[in-house]
Amino acid sequence: MKKIFSIVLVVVLVVTSVVFVPSSAYAKGKIKSLKLSKTKMSLQVGESDSAKVTIKVKKKMSKAFKVKTSNAKIVTVKKKGKKVVVTGVGAGTAKVTVTSKANKKKKKVIKVNVTKPTPADIAMNLTQLNGYTFELAFAKKVNLSTSSIKVETKEYSDGKYNHVVLIRNVTSRDGVIYFVTLKEEIVKKRIVKFTVSGINKTPIVKEMSSYMFEGKYNLSTESVYTAKIGESFNTIFSAQNYIDASGFVSISVSDLPSGLTSTLKNESVIIEGKPNKVGVQKAKVVFTDEKGMTYTIFLVLVVGSERKLVTYAPDAELYVNHDGYIRQGVSNFVVAGGSGSYKINVESRSSVYFERPDRVFAGSYHWYFEVNTPGNYEGIVKVVDSMDPELYTTVTTRAKSIYGIEVSGTVKTKTGKKVDGVCIESFVEEQVNNWGEFQYAGVTDENGEYTLILPKGKYTIQADLNGEYDFERHKTISKDCTVDFTLDLYQLKLTSDDPDFNLSENYSWIEDDMNYNSHNYTIFLSKGKHRLVSCFDLLCKELIIDTNVVGDETLKVEVKNLTLDLGKNDIEILNDIGQSYSFTPSVDGEYSYDVQLGYSVWLSRLEVFDEDGLKIDIEGGYTTHFRNTIYLEAGITYKLRFIVKGYPTDGSITLEKTN
Repeated sequence: MKKIFSIVLVVVLVVTSVVFVPSSAYAKGKIKSLKLSKTKMSLQVGESDSAKVTIKVKKKMSKAFKVKTSNAKIVTVKKKGKKVVVTGVGAGTAKVTVTSKANKKKKKVIKVNVTKPTPADIAMNLTQLNGYTFELAFAKKVNLSTSSIKVETKEYSDGKYNHVVLIRNVTSRDGVIYFVTLKEEIVKKRIVKFTVSGINKTPIVKEMSSYMFEGKYNLSTESVYTAKIGESFNTIFSAQNYIDASGFVSISVSDLPSGLTSTLKNESVIIEGKPNKVGVQKAKVVFTDEKGMTYTIFLVLVVGSERKLVTYAPDAELYVNHDGYIRQGVSNFVVAGGSGSYKINVESRSSVYFERPDRVFAGSYHWYFEVNTPGNYEGIVKVVDSMDPELYTTVTTRAKSIYGIEVSGTVKTKTGKKVDGVCIESFVEEQVNNWGEFQYAGVTDENGEYTLILPKGKYTIQADLNGEYDFERHKTISKDCTVDFTLDLYQLKLTSDDPDFNLSENYSWIEDDMNYNSHNYTIFLSKGKHRLVSCFDLLCKELIIDTNVVGDETLKVEVKNLTLDLGKNDIEILNDIGQSYSFTPSVDGEYSYDVQLGYSVWLSRLEVFDEDGLKIDIEGGYTTHFRNTIYLEAGITYKLRFIVKGYPTDGSITLEKTN
């Protein structure tokens, strides 16, 4: 029995030693030290930093450690080898604790301060695309609206910004490049300032000198005039009408026709005198700015006499594509001398020409033609003096057709609807054959498709409908290509409870001087609330349309009748627009109307129509103030159309019953 007990006791002692004796690897006090390369960190949200962990132990002791953050909403922490990596995720302070696994009492703390990052200013570039539109290109995506932008202009570099230009709309495809369309054209040499708020901490201010878009590059043009021997001739060419000048503009004139002189005045040249030589004579006027950009005008003076007719026909040039796309062109010719009145007889022509030329004005004619293949075409006409059949001459017009580059594409709305009636314009930036300025416009068909045939070059191609623009900037055209556009528009189907308003018909509307068209119940509009007023017809209606929608849909239109009341100024004075209003007198008698407009109006007119649409009165003209009296019958609804051209600053239109 004693022997058995001894064995059991030994076993118990062994088990006790295994359970209660600590492992030497985790024995307390075996870690010599735990150190960090840094105990403080300052981070911005999104930034990371690291600290090296150094643990000294006795031989064969563990150097393992663990990490913990006091606030995971401020910083996150992870181990990477012998390093602790700390990342700021929110503004505030937090602690990162590094603890030895061998001895929990061995620990160190990193104090971390995290701040919100200071946003770097977003850069913006400003480019003028045409007289109405500027491109704002940002370094990254931003949110920009009309209310964020202020546009001002001044005439001189040392002047003051005393004119604010209203903005029509702001559009963008990607949030990086924005197109800002203004309500007035800036074509003269002005300094334009854009102030953009809400993007950077301080507003972005950009200035640039505006330009006349048509004269941006080294170009040339031909100006043709007619004259007679001994009669006075006078014309003026002004640099600001042709060239986007940088600094001072110098002018040179050469090869003046006999009998004419030139005078330079204020960057303009006056050419005048009495021609004394019959025939076609050419002079050259060259404008050159300080950067060497030039604009050349070839003055062609066609001089006839009482007994001699002289003609001139510049060659025309036209581009077609390889698929036989039919293009229409025009050939011009002028006639000088004789009585100034002529009869035109077609002598011979290529089959592409129409039957006879159209008279533009005295001595000037257009002859339209169509071609679908390259080649040289010509037509010969006989010009006979209307007062003297014995006085006649012939003129040969020539047209050259060559292959061009086909640019085609489709225009859609934001929701993918194809849009017809969109104007597609091409503005040349660089012409490979130095042919000169080239602009050509096309219109999309019922499928929203268009085709342009252009010479090789570098272009800005623009799509425009109702003042909504989209651009393809600096498109180098060297071969057939596709350029598609997406306009910031919705296609809206309109309905109305007004029995006098047939939405299936075609109507023209205005809003902020912009023209809109509706047809077959449909109109294309941008997002927002619109107030459309009938203009070029006698509809006398106003539509209130709210397009705060996310896609195309059918909307019921709020319709108001536009009526003119006695003694009230009910006509909104807009530029270059005809506005229709109705008036129904309660009694027969004489009614007077009085129109008074502010400055900068060069034409105003009031037209009155009866219920059958017959014009019964018209008044106005080149004036800012006119009045008249007209007899109106009771119970008849008269239509009044008011037209103003210019830039009216204010005004009133009053209709009153006379005593």
